[in-house]
Amino acid sequence: MSRKSATKVTTTAKTSPSKRTSRKRTSSTSLSQRMAKFDEEINTNPKKVSVKVTTTKKPVSVTKPVETPKKVTTKVASTPKKVSTTRSASKPVINTEDAKEWTENVNPPLVKPEVKLISFEDYVQDFKNRVLIHNYEFALFLKDCKFGYQSVSKYVVEGYNNQFNS
Repeated sequence: MSRKSATKVTTTAKTSPSKRTSRKRTSSTSLSQRMAKFDEEINTNPKKVSVKVTTTKKPVSVTKPVETPKKVTTKVASTPKKVSTTRSASKPVINTEDAKEWTENVNPPLVKPEVKLISFEDYVQDFKNRVLIHNYEFALFLKDCKFGYQSVSKYVVEGYNNQFNS
């Protein structure tokens, strides 16, 4: 599906920031050639889908009367206006064998795993053990922070005194 067009795209490009003049460049390829190239890039591996399309032969028409306002200052005769007729497109028919494969892959059956559940007393003991481990590691963290403060504080005080007390 290609379109033929005689239009060319023009762009402006500045040659340097100091000059205010611009040069116009024109593309050597037409829009239809660029669109054809784009279509080829997109449709390199088209997927095959079996679709059966049917159309209805009877057009559906919708009529809607136009209401006139209650107070009219001019004399205008109003008649119900007919809305343009449209055709309704039918839905594509999907191959049922492919649909079964899709639904089987999307919704796998649920299987209950075989696991051993722990009792409530074991759960409480596990929580207490984790709190003890947390408290131990937090105490080590505070010890490291104190050591870092003590080793850095003498340099910070010395730098402060050199800057402001000199």
